Amino acid sequence: MKKILFLFILIFAMSGCSDTKKETKDSNKAPVNEETKENSESSIDNLISDKNKSQKTMIIFDASGSMWGLIDGTKKLDIAKTALKDITKSLNNDKVGLMAYGHRTNGDCKDIEILAEPKKNNSDNISKILDKISPKGRTPIGGAISKAADFLNYKEVASNVILLSDGDESCDVNLCEFAKKIKSESKDFTINVIALDMEKSKTIGLKCLADETHGKFMIAKNLKDLEDALNKATGSKKSSSLQNNEEADNKLVKLKLLGKNSIKNKMTISWTAPNNENDLFAVVPKGSFDFKDNIFTLYELGQKGGISKITIPTKKGSYDIVYWHDKKRILARKNFEVEKTIADISTKDTVDIGEKFSITWIGPNNSDDVIAIVPSGLSSYEDNLDIVPYLDKKTGVTDITAPFEAGDYDIIYLLNQKHVIARKNLHVNNVIVKFDEVEERLKTDEMVNFTWIGPNRDTDIIAIIPYSLYDSEKLSDSIFSLNAKNGTGTFKMPSEHGYYSLTYWLNGEKNIKTESIYVYER
Repeated sequence: MKKILFLFILIFAMSGCSDTKKETKDSNKAPVNEETKENSESSIDNLISDKNKSQKTMIIFDASGSMWGLIDGTKKLDIAKTALKDITKSLNNDKVGLMAYGHRTNGDCKDIEILAEPKKNNSDNISKILDKISPKGRTPIGGAISKAADFLNYKEVASNVILLSDGDESCDVNLCEFAKKIKSESKDFTINVIALDMEKSKTIGLKCLADETHGKFMIAKNLKDLEDALNKATGSKKSSSLQNNEEADNKLVKLKLLGKNSIKNKMTISWTAPNNENDLFAVVPKGSFDFKDNIFTLYELGQKGGISKITIPTKKGSYDIVYWHDKKRILARKNFEVEKTIADISTKDTVDIGEKFSITWIGPNNSDDVIAIVPSGLSSYEDNLDIVPYLDKKTGVTDITAPFEAGDYDIIYLLNQKHVIARKNLHVNNVIVKFDEVEERLKTDEMVNFTWIGPNRDTDIIAIIPYSLYDSEKLSDSIFSLNAKNGTGTFKMPSEHGYYSLTYWLNGEKNIKTESIYVYER
């Protein structure tokens, strides 16, 4: 009996131990599963976060007036457009957008616009938009980044901005303080900055943007630098166009220069080549691999018979004639030197606003050449104030009209509307215009004599305009006018009572002086 009882106790004890082990195992199992689940969720969050870092990228394009400046004879605007078009093609699988500032109006710190929302396969759209951008205004960097951040929902979603600028903030924003604030408010907001053709000493604010948001800061001095910087900013492994366009050793193409460079700006070339439909010759600065640097282009090679005269630059320097296969690949290159600059502009140093004056020049006078007045330092006549290009190809002399705003200007000669080969500084003075003893109250239909001081040119006009149209830019809105050249004249007052403006129109085009008068019923 004792043996049976002992056996029973032993079996019970073993059973209890088994249950304890099972319970212990089960109790240990639950926390392990919870921890595994927690780690799994944490990993997913990390993946989502990493994905968001590159999910949307907004490129901010500097379209301020300084982008008309030149780097080695090429507009910074064209260099930036070329690099951005190239890099966005390699990012078609990423969500990339574009915005710009300074591209619509002069001196407006609110001129900021989102031009393309971030999305995949956006390169063609961005390329078309870039082609239409023409720099005009200021550099509101802080405002542009704020707008990009809000659009990207930076407080909730990790996001990335690439700023391409050739200048510092010009709209009274402390970029270092701004960067700290926006970083503190964001989920994970990164600003990558590329300073184009800037001295290091002038990039403190721009560098703060990158440093405070853990982004990259780079200075680009040329196209290759810019492409390399964009590669780093976007994580692209695309090589620069300089490497992609290295010349091929193609024995099918032979190129010769015949004769010497001459003051006539023409040189004869001969060649043997495939002459395919899209092949062409171009003259570019020495060593250039960018077709957009072309100074002269020769098309329809198959119709030229393997020999032709081409236009060469008039500015002293070293140049190449290159054979472009399908406008993509260089198959031949010949270097030549221009030993003398063959362009010059001559005129007076100072004129008055709106004054008509003569200029003379020498130059190649090609069909696409222009002479223009532009604000001092600019290198393009496009979209600048009310400036009209002038060129009389037959005589080398013409009469032009000075701008209606005082300041410093340049008269420039643009070869093929691209390259400045001559420049003459011009200072434009303001003029004094004053009406003498204008009575504030006059009778309807009364004949009144006015006198004034002014340039009193043959084309200047004195006019009475309804006060409601005081800011009118149209002389046709006047109800009475006469020539200003005599400095005095008799006016018939309007038949209806009310407020009117007595105005002086320079050259009959620009209202530069206004006096208020009130006409009351008799």
